[in-house]
Amino acid sequence: MNILETDYPVNPYALSCLESSLVSGYIPHEPFDLQTKILLLDVEDMLIGGAAGGSKSESALMLGLQYVNEPNYHGLIIRRTYRDLKGANSLLDRCEHWLSRHIKDGVVHYDRIDKRFTFPSGSTLDFGYLSNDSDLMNYQGSEYQTIIIDEASQLPEKHIRYMHSRLRKTTENDVPLRFILASNPGAVSNDYLKDTYVEGPKAFIPMTYRDNPYINNDEYEKQLEYLPEVTRRQLMNGEWNVYDGSWLLVTHEEYENCLQPLPDDKLLFSVVGVDSASTGQDKFACTLISLYQTGLMWLSDMVATRKMNQEEILFTFLEQHQDKNIKLIAFEREPGSDSTFAKKYWQGLLPEYNVVDFSPQGSKFVRARPVGKSIREKRLFINKDIKESLINELRNQFGYIHPLKEKMKEYPSPDLLDSTDYAHMGVMKILENKTRVTIL
Repeated sequence: MNILETDYPVNPYALSCLESSLVSGYIPHEPFDLQTKILLLDVEDMLIGGAAGGSKSESALMLGLQYVNEPNYHGLIIRRTYRDLKGANSLLDRCEHWLSRHIKDGVVHYDRIDKRFTFPSGSTLDFGYLSNDSDLMNYQGSEYQTIIIDEASQLPEKHIRYMHSRLRKTTENDVPLRFILASNPGAVSNDYLKDTYVEGPKAFIPMTYRDNPYINNDEYEKQLEYLPEVTRRQLMNGEWNVYDGSWLLVTHEEYENCLQPLPDDKLLFSVVGVDSASTGQDKFACTLISLYQTGLMWLSDMVATRKMNQEEILFTFLEQHQDKNIKLIAFEREPGSDSTFAKKYWQGLLPEYNVVDFSPQGSKFVRARPVGKSIREKRLFINKDIKESLINELRNQFGYIHPLKEKMKEYPSPDLLDSTDYAHMGVMKILENKTRVTIL
């Protein structure tokens, strides 16, 4: 949610602390207009950024230094890797430069081992990294009032959520709690940031190079034009609905061409594919594929959500499509002994439907190949009137699905594509007469 489009709250205490850091010289120059709005926001949890050149990282450093004259303040700025943390012109490098005079004069102490700046008030600003699960232990028991994750989309959702739990203070501490994510679109947590902040309930402040008075917009745009299309759209426009992928199953053009309105031909039957959410980071997804008398298939509708009431979501989806002659509901077979229980559970809830479970064969990429083949051969189309965000989400998953598991770790689970696979598999099974149905 773009909080600047609302009657957003401002904290007067934040203004006095900002002025104090400016007077002390810890923040060496006046923030420009958008930066000032961000620094004065009375919001605990927010995402800043979007397009490149908006000065999100500099804004993050200002946020980290804003309260250093307060005696009970402890801040933390995180990057994904140690290399990112130490790189030239990194936030750590920039912070050391900003405070160089104060460090030289002995006013501020900089511990190069612990990457900690200690100020005369006793407050501290730490820098750290979080490249894997074991690094989480470095912050166990820690207590911060401000936590900033720079390039947050590069960290997995579970790491972001864990670090939020390190945010706390005593009742006597007047410093506000703030959890700030600074990021461009893309990478592993793109969808989490988009769903939670950009399009979700938490605060999002978009920043672009057009907001930065120190950048020559025309020259900067010329440089961005050299980038590949997807990267350019992410960095120039701050678009969160595009991924830079390999497009190994279908091309971007083939996907766009398969977006067509539903036909007027006679519908024969439909299959619903379901991908259950196995972890809190996954989405529960349903896809409806219908076969028409022409022999062509249409992906008529789909849904994907992190909400935990999976049964209610599926019931609602089925009710919305009672007229589609749904004859099969296809799930992925659960591993081991859970498979029998899961199938019986859903059969008990859905006695009027034929419930099947398909044993996954090969990687997600291998299982998605038949769907890609049907699109390439123009036998499967996608209803262009489906909600745009879902069409974009499926487009992204077609773009980044990859045969290498290590490559797939860079992206969210392709839940919509998985449910599409099961629905497509169900249609194929019916056409092969392996599952008997009554056709309208």
